[in-house]
Amino acid sequence: MDLVCDDDSKRRFLGTLMMLGLMIGSLVGGRLGDAIGRKRTMFMAVGVIAPSVFFGAFAPNYETYAALRLLTCSCLPIVWLSYHASLLECFSHRHLVPLTCVKDLMYAVALFVLVFMAYLTRNWVYLQVVVGVFCALPLGLYKFAPESIRWLAQNQRKDEAFETLEKIAKGNGKEIDDGDKEKIMSILDKIEERSLKKTEGHLNPLDMFRKGYVVTSLVQLLTWITTNVGNYTLALNATKLPGDVFTTFTMGAVADVPACFILYFSLKWLSRRANTALFLSILGLACLAIGFTDKNRTNLILAFYLIGKCASGAAFQMVWLVSSELYPT
Repeated sequence: MDLVCDDDSKRRFLGTLMMLGLMIGSLVGGRLGDAIGRKRTMFMAVGVIAPSVFFGAFAPNYETYAALRLLTCSCLPIVWLSYHASLLECFSHRHLVPLTCVKDLMYAVALFVLVFMAYLTRNWVYLQVVVGVFCALPLGLYKFAPESIRWLAQNQRKDEAFETLEKIAKGNGKEIDDGDKEKIMSILDKIEERSLKKTEGHLNPLDMFRKGYVVTSLVQLLTWITTNVGNYTLALNATKLPGDVFTTFTMGAVADVPACFILYFSLKWLSRRANTALFLSILGLACLAIGFTDKNRTNLILAFYLIGKCASGAAFQMVWLVSSELYPT
């Protein structure tokens, strides 16, 4: 199948399927992780993504390729939600900010790897094959990846949770004595007891709109929507920027790196609300500036694009962080 064609409507439809898949995965990812565990959910999704991307290179027609694209994009948010929840449930609250920044720094690293692969292959079929194989590599880490300690405790599997903590302590060169074990088991007991209560163990998305949470939830949902609109407005139009596509894409990936460091320090000086408002404002102004800038001033457009990309990366980190602090994982 030759996807390098002049039918722009087909390319745009693939973009629509991507957004549809992201919505589907966002709706089912959290519930699936609650039901069968963060680790299992994440690796199951990766196990679907890898072959979907790989066999997309050999799709006999456009319809098959589109279906595989939808399947891949539906699984992506499932991975994001599972590993995000797992990380939050394995680290203490005081490590939340550096954890968020480091996690998103890995996204920029992944973009650099993707650019390198695309530069070497120079063919979408070969790129699909290489990326599909690359996506399958994490499956070999299944035995080494720990399950969320909090999820284990919430699902009456405290002994497994304690064994996981023992392995982590051993890996850090520390020993757990009887006193430590007593404290740990006490904490795990409290987590289990709280999960058995109706208010904690039977939550659903509609609880976000209960009395006292409506305004907060609506504001947070609006923040998610505006962040996504701004980010994907820039990302999906990156191919229209002046210059070589590899250079442009690399510069966009580079813009995500300072966002992590800027946010790390700005969170020490400004509140969550102020940081969110600041980066969303910069993102919005950058998009407006691009729209009203003379198309012949390519360097200025590129500068606004990079500023917007940096702001969108920081804004995304903020909505992930604030959502984690407002609602139980």
